[in-house]
Amino acid sequence: MVAAMDTVGVDGALLVSPFTMYCYDASYALEVHAAHPGRFGLIKPVDPTDPAVADTIADWAATDGTVAIRIIMTSGVSTDVADLGINRVLAAAARHSLPVNLLCWGAWSRPGCWRPEIPKRC
Repeated sequence: MVAAMDTVGVDGALLVSPFTMYCYDASYALEVHAAHPGRFGLIKPVDPTDPAVADTIADWAATDGTVAIRIIMTSGVSTDVADLGINRVLAAAARHSLPVNLLCWGAWSRPGCWRPEIPKRC
């Protein structure tokens, strides 16, 4: 991927370990980041149902190359914006000035899922 980036003049990219292979384990992204310093910003997927998620986010915030965290809206993650786990993630991210990336494959159709109201057009 780095060679392809060089070919087309891309200096950097965002990197997150593929969830289907690594779930919440960021080791792949960390390995690639270490092999290509300065080329990738790191995004860590976090589990809002984990009571220790705030500690995970704090550890991640101290990791070189960190640019964000990701909530993956799996079937086990609440779509209620008042959910304690979701709020734990958002509060910890805010404390560490980390943006939050949402991965919502298939989740938009779930009742109560976060989605903006789409204004009616004339």
